[in-house]
Amino acid sequence: MRSGEGLFGDLHFNPKHALAEQLVWDAENNPRNVGFSHNVLAPLSRQGSATVVEEITRVQSVDLVADPATTQGLFEQAEQIQGAEKQAVYPRWDALTLETLRLHRPDLLQEVEAIEIERLRAQLDDANTQSETLRRRQRILDRLCEHCLSPPSGKKQPPGVGQSVRPAVSPSFFEMLMKIDDEDQVEQLIAERAELIRNTTQWQDRLTGSFTPKSRDQMSAIAMPTAEPPTVLDFAKALKMSRN
Repeated sequence: MRSGEGLFGDLHFNPKHALAEQLVWDAENNPRNVGFSHNVLAPLSRQGSATVVEEITRVQSVDLVADPATTQGLFEQAEQIQGAEKQAVYPRWDALTLETLRLHRPDLLQEVEAIEIERLRAQLDDANTQSETLRRRQRILDRLCEHCLSPPSGKKQPPGVGQSVRPAVSPSFFEMLMKIDDEDQVEQLIAERAELIRNTTQWQDRLTGSFTPKSRDQMSAIAMPTAEPPTVLDFAKALKMSRN
């Protein structure tokens, strides 16, 4: 008898009993299969719908049974103590901090850190990819500017002195240049495009110039020997040819 606590005792059982092996297994694996139930003499009273034990006058026995009336297994009190200890060790969720994780669950903290590191690594890879794309775009714009070719946006780059900018780079051509990793190949394609535009422009200038009336210096016209001055009919014929 412990004053203020109740009655306590030790369980002794015969290891050679037919149920001894089952009891040991239950205690180690599923202690809620059995429990203790006391057999006592006690006066009872009714208080509403409840039955109240006024006092225990005599303890006949404490029996190990499969279906105890008031207890929940062999280690009910031990489970309560362990639950209280766990509650004292592990704080509430709203009080959870990195320090408590580091102290009690370092494995969870390492898992969280690994996930965060992976996320940051992915962001860094994306940033590096975007940065490399911008650098490649700027290098192509510089090469186009050197060859006096404007980018597909129509925004002209500063041309060289005495040179004009030729808008001859389509969006598809610029996109193709962006996909090429070899800078020498990019330079070659831009140079070939610039040469093509230059030759085409020269050919158009010669083609247009052959049908354009030419003026001559007045003094050189006077000095040029002519057999006979042109007639009015020749002058009208020349005008007709210039219109065509």
